Amino acid sequence: MRGRVAIDIAGQRFGQWTVMGRDGAIAGAAAWLCRCDCGTERTVKGGRLRAGHSTSCGCGKHGRSRTRLWGAWWQMRQRCTNPNDASYPNYGGRGIFVCERWLDFENFLADMGERPEGMSLDRVDNDGPYSPANCRWATRTEQSRNTRRNRYVEVKGKRMLLADAARLLGISGGHATYRLQRGQLKEVA
Repeated sequence: MRGRVAIDIAGQRFGQWTVMGRDGAIAGAAAWLCRCDCGTERTVKGGRLRAGHSTSCGCGKHGRSRTRLWGAWWQMRQRCTNPNDASYPNYGGRGIFVCERWLDFENFLADMGERPEGMSLDRVDNDGPYSPANCRWATRTEQSRNTRRNRYVEVKGKRMLLADAARLLGISGGHATYRLQRGQLKEVA
């Protein structure tokens, strides 16, 4: 009788594990090299992965996995690397990536520090990567002013957000949008 052929699960995700590739066998069972979202690599039996008995390296034991900082880091990685994440098309799907250094949570923490209350992770250049040179902690207002959906207009020779132009002109945001659609305000890049 011939041995069974292992099902190729390379590239698949099981909890926080991403399967990197085949890594021999453990006690006759197919083994796979896996990388946890925290960066730890370990060899795991395929059956344990598929049955849901192994979903991470256990990194939650360090006490950080339930913090808002860990959540910000984990969500950043998911948006950029997991095609099954709902936000992937707007991040990884359009080329936004996490720098190599930040694939390790400890490096992210060292570069960004603790997450200040009321702030979230923001990329200064929305087309750039998640990296120390391009990220900051920002308030909700700062983030809303820094999205690719914002529209810019020229008023009195100055480039500004449409919302700022509305305030300057003493009109509502809806009326500013109406003026823009009618060609009464000039949109600029």
